[in-house]
Amino acid sequence: MIQFKTLRNGVRVLSEKVQTTETISLGYWFLTGSRDESAHERGYSHFLEHMLFKGTKRRTAFQIARDIDRVGGVLNAYTDKELCCYYCVVPRDQIRLSMDVLNDMVFHSVFNEKEIENEKGVIINEILSIQDSPDELAHELFLKNFYRDHPLSRNVTGEVADINGVTRKSLVDFYSLRYIPSLMIVSIVGNFDEQEVSDHLAALENLPEVNGAPFNRARPVHTHDFQYVKSPFTQVQVYAGIDCPEIAQKKYFYQSLVFSTLFGESMSSRLFQKIREELGLCYAVNSFRSFYSDTASLNVYVNTKAETLYMLLKTLNDEFGRLVSEQVTQMETEDAKSHLKGSLLLAREDMELRMKRIVKMFLILHQTMDFDESVHHLEKVTCTDVNDFINRFIHPRQINALAFGKIKKSETKMKGFDF
Repeated sequence: MIQFKTLRNGVRVLSEKVQTTETISLGYWFLTGSRDESAHERGYSHFLEHMLFKGTKRRTAFQIARDIDRVGGVLNAYTDKELCCYYCVVPRDQIRLSMDVLNDMVFHSVFNEKEIENEKGVIINEILSIQDSPDELAHELFLKNFYRDHPLSRNVTGEVADINGVTRKSLVDFYSLRYIPSLMIVSIVGNFDEQEVSDHLAALENLPEVNGAPFNRARPVHTHDFQYVKSPFTQVQVYAGIDCPEIAQKKYFYQSLVFSTLFGESMSSRLFQKIREELGLCYAVNSFRSFYSDTASLNVYVNTKAETLYMLLKTLNDEFGRLVSEQVTQMETEDAKSHLKGSLLLAREDMELRMKRIVKMFLILHQTMDFDESVHHLEKVTCTDVNDFINRFIHPRQINALAFGKIKKSETKMKGFDF
């Protein structure tokens, strides 16, 4: 059972005891990301993620890495549009170590000037590597087209000029307004000792309450556009998306999960079977969902050769249309549900996935949801529900799309979706 509580200073805690494992996964989450940066702070959230690995008052950067490596553990972090997560996975008898290392990193980093300058080079190389990755670059362009001037359209890493402008003072000031108890979630999953966790939480509860940065998250206004962008990359990357914040509601969340699975998230899905297996138009094709605090979207990604772009776009249009003209069958629905239930069972064995899952479900649905509850809600989704979902959300004028790559003029006949 997933336990939830809020500490006196506002830190929220999600925990799930799993007695059948020999591992523990611990996560420190801060609910602020690139969306919450001002114009002169772009890339700071991601820069902070890097810097918290670079030394504390008690540990050098090497000692942080060694302390977890020497017990066979994993220490990692990532930054997104609305959050930053630091986590580790360790053997169950190393829970005190994992807590101590994360606590030390997150709250006692020294932000050494030399390390900041060194890390600028690392992050700039990361930014440049995205420029050399056509699918990642296309996704960034797609989001810029999808959300236009809204902060959700920004690169999480920032741009090279932003990173060159980072100073120690500006970074520390940024940190002090965001890494605060009221924006923090602690998640722990595995075979942990409850007293050890309780002792650690008591220490976290003593963190002082601080007034954070005043975030103003205005909901994005979704645009509907169909755009061709030329680049020297050989293949063409295609993204298509529909803005539908309602899928963050419990009812539509599970319907969207079943829908996306049968449409493009599995090898037996409609898109995979038609576009890749039957027509051979691509190597990669999949559908996916994106969730934020005030909106959500249904998306499709596919790549193809420059000379088959029009055929691919026409086929994608036809497959969207077939969702409406040929209703999803009972067998498709049951197969998708069976696939999802199997995936949930496999995920139960991975403590890192479980640790991340309980937080993400909490943020999306605003409640705790264990595996059995998720399976229960999946079971309730019917074929009629999926078809109603399609009729409610899948409309040609709602689809925003981008094709990016070596585009030939003869392949740009399609100017929008029409089904």
